[in-house]
Amino acid sequence: MGTILKPEHGSVEWLRVRQRDTAGRVRFGASEAPVLMGVSKFSNMIDLAINKWTEATEPNEPNAAMERGNVLEPALVDYAATLMGCPVTTPAVMYTAGRLIATLDGITEATHPDDPVTIVEAKTTTFHSNDDPLPVEYYWQGIAQLACVPEADRVLFVCLDKRMRLGHWVLLRDENAIAELVAQADAVGRKLDARELPTDVAPTEAQVRSLFPQSDGTVELPVAAVSVLELYQAARATREEAEAVEKTARDQLVAMLGAAEVGTIAGERVVSFKSRKGTVRVDMKSLELAHPDLVAAYRVPGAPVRVLRFL
Repeated sequence: MGTILKPEHGSVEWLRVRQRDTAGRVRFGASEAPVLMGVSKFSNMIDLAINKWTEATEPNEPNAAMERGNVLEPALVDYAATLMGCPVTTPAVMYTAGRLIATLDGITEATHPDDPVTIVEAKTTTFHSNDDPLPVEYYWQGIAQLACVPEADRVLFVCLDKRMRLGHWVLLRDENAIAELVAQADAVGRKLDARELPTDVAPTEAQVRSLFPQSDGTVELPVAAVSVLELYQAARATREEAEAVEKTARDQLVAMLGAAEVGTIAGERVVSFKSRKGTVRVDMKSLELAHPDLVAAYRVPGAPVRVLRFL
């Protein structure tokens, strides 16, 4: 257990600190604890492996949810201070324990031996309601934070929920859960250090492309591949049939509309066929013929893409 100076949040340095420790071992941020425990709705173990095996080279580009959280986090930390009636500071360090590392939104300082030390975690969510129990993914993130901060007694989650209401949950220190998470982090970390993929999770096409961007050689497929091929072919045939039916129906509706913009049935608007302004595009063929050197200077090679085809 210890602390390290916190690089700028989202920077390459911050991402790399969360990927590996100074000995080169894989480690996990507190927000990745739900993935370790198999309760994340958004990522699985293979996503985790890809993240740890792909060295960060660019800063983390925030999405809409991250931007919302970054803007509102200071206000939620202030709200936590108001709830507890004591100051909350945002640490300039990251806390570590074994293969776990945690960045804290806030923490209180005990001015008396009997005062609890509280970790503050700010959340903005479009999925959860403050009326519900503490979400399981928040639970394991909090357990990871408590593992990294041994003096902390609890985590206070302050949340702006999906109904735009302020609320909070409290997670008390649980040594059994901490031990379970630490052991899981070490077990998974050892496998990822050895470049071993989890065998209980089937990778998706996107994950295979990330893991193996270049293809080579031949592999003998298992017997089960026959039924999978048949299922895939049947699904494609069904899709093509549905697309043909859809096109016929569209053609018929458009013919019924003719020059009209909106069609009604019994006076109720049911379909429209409106005119839109055409999009402006660059005629690349003409541009390349007129200015081949200019186009060549701005060409950017795309990443290799693997394509699945029936042979």
